[in-house]
Amino acid sequence: MKNAVLSGGIIGVLSVIWIFAMPRLGVMPQKDVVAPVEYFSFIIPAIGLFSAS
Repeated sequence: MKNAVLSGGIIGVLSVIWIFAMPRLGVMPQKDVVAPVEYFSFIIPAIGLFSAS
């Protein structure tokens, strides 16, 4: 259970940082267009998953 709380906290903190960083990087929601930097959002759960192992 300790690992679940730790990885969940890491994922939560990184997600909040990501949400506020995206507009600062100039990435805004657009129709049918995905900015290349959005593809790196998979890194957040990967860090949380592998940091608690």
